[in-house]
Amino acid sequence: RKAAARSKERGKIPGSVGSGFSLFYQLMDPQTRAVIQNLSSTAGSKCYQACIKYPDQSLSDSEKNCILRCTDRFLEAIQVTMVALESYVVSILLFSLLRVI
Repeated sequence: RKAAARSKERGKIPGSVGSGFSLFYQLMDPQTRAVIQNLSSTAGSKCYQACIKYPDQSLSDSEKNCILRCTDRFLEAIQVTMVALESYVVSILLFSLLRVI
């Protein structure tokens, strides 16, 4: 049973919610997958350092909650950054188009 469960988990990125996301992830282009893996690794590392003071065999409830909150904030920060960057790029493109016209 355990071997079957482990083989099912192959192909999923760490922390993925279900097979739907796993399939979506596999269909992404390699560059996008690399960015997601890098962000996942960075968030995992930063949140581990922030939340786990004394590593043990299992996480306490407070450590789990801390990691969840930390990861949420990390993803929220990325989203805010991406929205700002998108807005900046759009304004540059519009400015360039207006100069041409």
